[in-house]
Amino acid sequence: MSDTDSEAARLVTALCKEYGVGSTRLMTSLVEGNVNGWISVGIPELDSLVHPKGLLPQGRLIVIQGDPMVGKSTLATHMMAATQKIGGLAAYADAEHSFDPERAERIGLNLNDVLYAEPLTCEDTFDHIISTAEAASGKYPVIYVWDTFSASPLRAELYGTTEAAKKNKEAGILSATEAQQGAVAGHARIATVQLRRLIGLIDRKNITVVVVNQTKEKISFTGPSGRTMLAERAFFANSSVVLEVSRKGLVKDGDVQLGIQTSIHCKKNKHGPPYRTLDLDCYFSDGFHYDKAGNLFDLAVKHSLIRLATPGWFETDGRKNKFTRKQFGEVVAEVSDLRRRLEELSK
Repeated sequence: MSDTDSEAARLVTALCKEYGVGSTRLMTSLVEGNVNGWISVGIPELDSLVHPKGLLPQGRLIVIQGDPMVGKSTLATHMMAATQKIGGLAAYADAEHSFDPERAERIGLNLNDVLYAEPLTCEDTFDHIISTAEAASGKYPVIYVWDTFSASPLRAELYGTTEAAKKNKEAGILSATEAQQGAVAGHARIATVQLRRLIGLIDRKNITVVVVNQTKEKISFTGPSGRTMLAERAFFANSSVVLEVSRKGLVKDGDVQLGIQTSIHCKKNKHGPPYRTLDLDCYFSDGFHYDKAGNLFDLAVKHSLIRLATPGWFETDGRKNKFTRKQFGEVVAEVSDLRRRLEELSK
């Protein structure tokens, strides 16, 4: 042991005596990625957006953001089901009051092991998350999904901020004027403070918090973007992973709509390279599926290897019969020249 190693060990002993056992340790004691573990959602291509071992780092804050109706809640449901598969529990705060238990069961969620809550306000939801974390033993992985942050009103929006507004609260009367005055940048202020309280606690108690946030249109704006999100910067600064979900098109079988084509972009990743993107099909029936043939189909369309013949039907050189997106896997296996070109483009 070198002199510096001996000094480091002495300092660890002295600091732990002053501030408590475990308060200071050597970095060599950290596990890979400095996380409690990894949760795989069962789709290797989706896991690889964040880390080869899994999409979810345990004990961290994950943000799922995007426009309405793009599959954010569905992705969060897959995450809850994945946590249950490794022996964990799930908790769900339903701010939109629109959770579909039957579809969640088809995705793979066991409703018997899901704690369900409908907190009234944004502050109540943060309190509920913190109370859940404090009550948890830490022996089992827990995932807490907040769906959605943007749908949770502030207490000030419901009751206002002045003494008169407090009387309105007691009387059950809402003051619109007071609510508007109290809500200016309120979500950002609340999130900034509460997230600082939350981050260390969920790490110690092995709770993964997933916050779903939704983009909104600005009423008036200058610049290139007319979109915004409540407390976007606060969540971006405090999260380990930010996944942005967008819709590319529809999944069809002929004229029948089966789901939507989505693109998931890893906007922030503290555990690996960010900015990776994956295209997935999100079916109305049972959620996300990685369709390799479908991704090859999109690649073929992008490079004009196939042509639209009639709505929903396509054609390509080397094949007489028309085909749909769902049948493209058979087409690739049949047409060797098309298969070769796609292999070159995929490299």
